[in-house]
Formats: sequence, C-alpha cells, structure tokens
Amino acid sequence: MTDRSRPPGAAPRSLRDLLIIGGVLVALFALSAAFGVFEHLSDWLLTREQRGGVFALLTLLAVGAAVFSALRWRQAAVETRKRIEAERRYRLLVEQAPVVIYAWDPVRPTGEASALFVSPQIEALLGYSADEWMADPGLWIERIHPDDRDEVVAGSEEADRTGGGFHMEYRALHRDGRILWIHDESRPVTWREDGTPALVQGVMVDITRTKSAEEQQRETQRRFQALVERLPAVTYVEDAETGRYRYLSPQIGVLSGYPVERWIDDPDLWAKALHPDDRENAVATYLRGR
Repeated sequence: MTDRSRPPGAAPRSLRDLLIIGGVLVALFALSAAFGVFEHLSDWLLTREQRGGVFALLTLLAVGAAVFSALRWRQAAVETRKRIEAERRYRLLVEQAPVVIYAWDPVRPTGEASALFVSPQIEALLGYSADEWMADPGLWIERIHPDDRDEVVAGSEEADRTGGGFHMEYRALHRDGRILWIHDESRPVTWREDGTPALVQGVMVDITRTKSAEEQQRETQRRFQALVERLPAVTYVEDAETGRYRYLSPQIGVLSGYPVERWIDDPDLWAKALHPDDRENAVATYLRGR
C-alpha cells in the first residue's frame, strides 16, 4: 500500500543521498590508503595520547555528518520549493472555481465554531468577505432562510455526528436581502482514532437560476391545467411509445362515465369504449396516425 503521508520521491532521494555519502566515504578511504594516511595515523595514535585518537575519530564523523547535512538541506530546499508551488496552484484553483469551498471542525456544535477555511467566492455568493464569514461562527445559520433553518441545521448536525455526507438544497439570504437557492454538499476528509470525523470539507453552489426555471415550469403547468380543466372538452397528453396517458382532463368522467384513474390505468379502455360498429375503423385510423 502506498504511504500517502510521505512526499512523492522522498524514498528515492534518500537512497540516492546514502549512495552519495557511501561513495564519498569509499573515495576517502581509497585516497587515504593510497597516500599512506592510515599508516601515519596508526603511528600517530601509537605515539600520542588516547585523546588524539578520539579527536581523529570525531573529525571523521564530523566530515561525514557535514556531507549528509548538506545533502539533506538541499533535498529539503527542493521539497519546500515544490510544496510552495503546489500550494500556490491549489490556492489559485480554489479561488477561481465557480463555487464556495469551505472546511470546518465537526467536533464543535454547529454555530459555535468558525469555519477553518472559506474561499473568497463567499462574498460573491452571499455578500460577506471570507474574513467576516470565518470571524462569526453563527453567520452561516443566520443567513439560512428561516423556513429552512431548522431542517438544514439538523441535517448538518446529524452528518457531523455520524460521519456521513451532508447534501441539501436550501434558501439563503444575501446581505442585501435577496433570497438565493444554494446546493450545499460536504463530507469528512480526515478521521480521529476513535472513528469520528476530524475535518469536513464541502462546497456551496448557487442554484438560484435552476430553481427559478423549475418554478416557472411548474407555474406554466399549473396555468395550463387550470385552463384545460375549464374547457368544455377532454384534453389529454399521450405517450407515443406506450400509448398511456400522461395527462387526462377530468371532463373524461362526465363524457364516458369512467373516472380519470381508470383511463390512465387501462390504456386499452379507449378501444373498449368505442361502439362495435366504429371500433375497427377508428383503431385503424388511430394506428395510421401514430
């Protein structure tokens, strides 16, 4: 299994550094042997006090440590530059995405802990800067529409408690008083040892236009239905593939004596209700027109 806590490429660089250090030590050993350093060192150690030998050993270790430290410093500098560049690219992505990205600690009760992070798009969405949003723990709850607030807060607390995902669409109040529709979705990304979530990340998306279009469609359908149900005729919408009615105005009950539900449940009722003398011709004409 891959160790995700280790920076990519760390193991190969460490192995390379060890090989370099080993090569340096081997080279020092070979040069020392070639120039008789060891013989001179042996004579020196035999003619000097013991502390001289300790000093020589410490000097050798210091050289090795210096080489190792220099290589590790270079490695750390390279990794730092890469990390800074990765963070810069990530922040650029977050700040340009057409959504609000946020993070919070799910352990503390909803409304008592400020968001750990919120992207700058929160100002375009609700009119509050990221600093204002993170400075006021209760601002999120305050901006939820009063009619949706209890349900949304309960859903958020349930997700924090169980470690499940949070997915809701609700109305929110912009700073200028406008009502917006928001799709809010989050899930835990890190966990504590006891299995409870330690960090939650999520996104908020403005879906006001979509909701407005849906409401306009529903309003158009209500007006159409109100109109056709006042006409002195039967209006229907039929599925061309199945032959079933998608809509049938209630006047069919007055005309045929069968309720709307019976017509919708039985797609063959129309043919059955035809007069026997007209049935064959009427069905043939109907089939030619499909």
